[in-house]
This record gives sequence, C-alpha cells and structure tokens, in this order.
Amino acid sequence: MNRALIFVAVFALGLSGCSMFKGGIKAPSKADLDAAAAVAAAAAEKLSKAQKEAEIAVKTCPAADGNIPLTEEKGAGGAIMVALARDNGDFLVDGALPELTAKADKLKIDLKKAKNNVNAYVAKVGKLLASYSTRPELPWTFGVVENDGVNAFSAPGGYVVVTTGLMRLIENEAQLAGVLGHEIGHVVNKDVLKSYASVKHNICVPAKTVAAYAKYGIADQLPESVRKYANFSDSFEDSGANKASNALVDALTDGVLSFKKTFGAGKDAEIAADRVGFELMMFAGYDTKEFDTVIAKAGKGGKVFDNHPSNEDRLKNFDNLRTGMKKDDGTPDPEKPEYSLVAAGGVVPPLPADVKAAIPAEGSIKPKAPAEAPKETPKS
Repeated sequence: MNRALIFVAVFALGLSGCSMFKGGIKAPSKADLDAAAAVAAAAAEKLSKAQKEAEIAVKTCPAADGNIPLTEEKGAGGAIMVALARDNGDFLVDGALPELTAKADKLKIDLKKAKNNVNAYVAKVGKLLASYSTRPELPWTFGVVENDGVNAFSAPGGYVVVTTGLMRLIENEAQLAGVLGHEIGHVVNKDVLKSYASVKHNICVPAKTVAAYAKYGIADQLPESVRKYANFSDSFEDSGANKASNALVDALTDGVLSFKKTFGAGKDAEIAADRVGFELMMFAGYDTKEFDTVIAKAGKGGKVFDNHPSNEDRLKNFDNLRTGMKKDDGTPDPEKPEYSLVAAGGVVPPLPADVKAAIPAEGSIKPKAPAEAPKETPKS
C-alpha cells in the first residue's frame, strides 16, 4: 500500500469535517481509514495497470537500430533534404526544378537554362557513380543549392546536394565525383537513416508511455519531458493516417537535423564514406588522386567535429587503399585489399564551360528572406 496516498486521503477527509477540529483533533474513525485505504488502493491499482500497459506498449516501438522500409526511407529523406536545402539556400534553378530522377544517360538537359544545366550535369555524374554502388535501385536525386559555403550533404533515399561554393572550388569532374561519391557513401551506409531510426524510437517510447497513463487518467503523474509526446501516440499505431502524422514528421526531421548538426556522422562513418567514394571513382574510371586534392583544398587540414577524422587521416586512408591496408602486425589484411593496380591513373574530365559560367560568383548570392507567416483566411 502506498503510505503517501493513504496520508493524502486521510488528510482530505479530515479537512472535510470541521467538527473534527472542535476541542482538538479527533482521531479518524475506522470508516475514514477504510475509505482512505480504498482510495489509495484504487490509485495504486491504476498506476500498476498503467505501468504494465506502458511496458507492453513500448515493446512495439520500432527498434533504435532497426531497418526502415524503403518507402519510409524515401519519405523521411525527402523531408530531411527539404529542411537541409531550406537552411542552406535556394536551389540553383531557372523556373521549376527540372526532372532529375531519370537514369544518367536519359537526363534531359535544357541548354537554354544554364542553371538547370548545372543541376543536370551534377545529376549525370552522381547517377553514374551511384550505378556502381550497393544501392543502385534507389531513386537517386542530385541538385545544387546557392550557398557560398563549401559543403555537400545527403539524406536517406538517395538525395545528394552540393553548394555553389563547392562547385566554384572544384577544378574538374573527377573532384566532383569524389565529393558526390562520399555523400553516396553516407546514403548506402545508411548513416543518417540510423539516426532517424534512433530518433523515431526515442519519440515512440514516451508517446506510448503517456498514452498508457492517459487511459487511466493519471498522465499528469509523468514529467513534462514525457507528456509533450502525447500527440504522437496514434502515429505509431498500425491503423495508418492520423492527425499527428504531420507533426511527427516535423519532430523526426528536427531530431535528425539536430543530431547531425551537433555530432555529425562520426569518424568511422566518415572514413567508411570516403572508402565508398574512392571505390566508386575507381569503378567509374576517374583518377582517385583528385579526391585527395579536393579534400586538401576544402578543409585545409582541419575538421568540423571532434569525432571526425582530420583531413590528414583521410588522406592517409586513401594512401592505404592504394597500397593495401595492414593488420597491427604489419601483414596484409585480406578483407581490405589494395587497389594499386586499378586505382592508378584514371580520367580527369574538365568541367564543361557552360557549367562553370552558370555558377554564381562569390558574394553575389542574396541572403534568403525569412519565410512569411501564413495569411489568415477571411471568415465568411
């Protein structure tokens, strides 16, 4: 029996009868004690049932490291990429964003619209590389955003974007291939998707918990950090559409972006993505040394996050890939073969003149205006 609950119940009963305080405090009667005990017992039973239902409910939540269906991956990736583009600049386009989901050799390039041609060119190189990846079936989409920063980012489902600042930095197509290959590596290795699965799990657990407590009218016993997920509980039911679905998408997107901005992908993930980019360049016939060049130019030896590899470590990793990775005892590692025979040489196509000409000059990009608040619809 919960002694605190009994005390509260007895105290409440005592205050309800003023006669109990005449001539001193009157001891509660057996009926009063029995009533208090019944109140406490009912409250304890509610709490116990809520706890048990919550324990069962959270077991149905998606695993923090679980697999995400392809359809959900594409939807989540689209939402994340829209948010990334929104935070980093407008897409470099003339008119409507061109259709870029076709295969590399089927892309339609409108030469009359130079900005669209830049997107089509980046998509063509990216799709060639992606065709050699372990996930060629994804609907790969590549694009360019107007931002003077030297950057590239990717999202689940095959979304990859580079900035105009990076396009100004690179000197040839092989360097572009290295950057795109690295971002493709993050997608095929599901780096951001793993963060998405973790965020989804961490929203589902409190949402299911508060729903179980609310069923017994005791959700107010939970801390605000749990209660704030109350509106998401229905979003994890198998019934499909619900009112909280849009809010859940926003919460998932914000959670993933917050994690990405705070921690990045991590040292191991960055090295693994570099390896994928290196291999894709090699398979597509590009000179992998150009990847070294663009890394050295872009980072100048630094690193963005403490848990990221330094550019020196990244360049050393490329050398190891070319000469063969070694075990701690100095013997060759058969699981990490050398690429000295196939990585040597390769092509270094120049950037097309019309692509270079269409990239905005540094400092010419106007800052994005803040989004306007939606106007109220006049009431009839």
